[in-house]
This record gives sequence, structure tokens and C-alpha cells, in this order.
Amino acid sequence: MIGDEGRLADVRIKTNGTWGEVYIDGHKIPNIIRYKIEHGTQENQVPVLKLEVQCNLDIETQICPELPEPWSKFYKRDEKWNITDQ
Repeated sequence: MIGDEGRLADVRIKTNGTWGEVYIDGHKIPNIIRYKIEHGTQENQVPVLKLEVQCNLDIETQICPELPEPWSKFYKRDEKWNITDQ
């Protein structure tokens, strides 16, 4: 799957021993815990980069997904917003 703009991100990984830096489209991504690169065996398959990043998270959405444990105990589901009942 290619991004919204129909192009792939330009990713550069620079390592110095056990330390590394990841840049996406020229912007350094701070607070990376780890990264993983997956590349399938199919012809012309594009590599996939998975990042784990410590961050302040703000999700703008019209719905609130159910959160997995241990976070689920920090919010109460409000049934009046259950859109599957409509």
C-alpha cells in the first residue's frame, strides 16, 4: 500500500554502533525505542519500516476505539455512542 500522495516516504537510517537515528522525508524522528524492517520475498515488494516511538499521543477521530489492557480500565464505555446499534 502506498501513501495518500501516491509516493513512498524517503527513509534514512544512520547507525553508530548501538545507537541509531531515523529520518523520514528529511525529518529526524525523536524518541525511537526500536525499529524493525520487513521485506517480503515477492518480486518488487517494498520494504516496510515499523517504529516504536515514545510520544505524547493525540488522536483526532469521530470514534473512540476500544483500548486493550491495561489502558481499558482508564475510560468508561458510553453505550449511547455505540454506532453499531443504529
